[in-house]
Amino acid sequence: MGQISTSAVAWQQEKTTLSATWARANEPVEWIAAATHRFVAGLLELLDVPEWITSDRIPWPTEETAQHQLITDNLVAYEGRVAVGSGYGISLYGAELPSPKMMIRAGAVDVGNRIPIHFAGLGFDPRYTSAPPREVVDDLVALAVRAWNPLTVDFTTTAVHAEAGRSGWDVPVGYRLWTSPEVGTFSEVAEGLTVRPLEGGTLLSAPDDWGYLAVAEAMRQTLEANDLDEIPHASDV
Repeated sequence: MGQISTSAVAWQQEKTTLSATWARANEPVEWIAAATHRFVAGLLELLDVPEWITSDRIPWPTEETAQHQLITDNLVAYEGRVAVGSGYGISLYGAELPSPKMMIRAGAVDVGNRIPIHFAGLGFDPRYTSAPPREVVDDLVALAVRAWNPLTVDFTTTAVHAEAGRSGWDVPVGYRLWTSPEVGTFSEVAEGLTVRPLEGGTLLSAPDDWGYLAVAEAMRQTLEANDLDEIPHASDV
């Protein structure tokens, strides 16, 4: 990743994540590969990561058949044993450090019980890479929406996540929260937060210079005011 500016952001030295969550089951390999490729292509412009590789240093292919095969080869497994029906799970890294980590989990036969099991996103650990520049965070959210057609996208820190106490199918909170029409919108927002349309849904934003306590509280107040609690996850969503 190229040199970036993170001036005046509270999360400059924090672990940050961008997460897209959806509640569709049985996505075909072809869809997962195409969505991954859209995400990879968009990140070239936004984060200047020209090549992504697996933990075995296998590059993400440019040819569709090879993309399909790479997804197929990465069945979800626990302790070396394939978890039948659990779909595909793959992690990608920039071929050159520093780089974020990309995580994708999709294609399971159901949407998940207590927790979502279909998601994609990026992890920025300050031990290995810089936080994304504040100027591209909204664009990262928009890219995730276009690539994955999710129900929610959030950009958050470990501290905000822990303070908010939300997990599983709870609507997440963070410095950014995008919700699809299926999840809901925001008619009331806590003081200091902003809201605007984005990619067919709604983007709720907290100031980047706020500390984690203020972000968690304002987001929590806003969710409560709009009666937004859980991500809808019936089998037909």
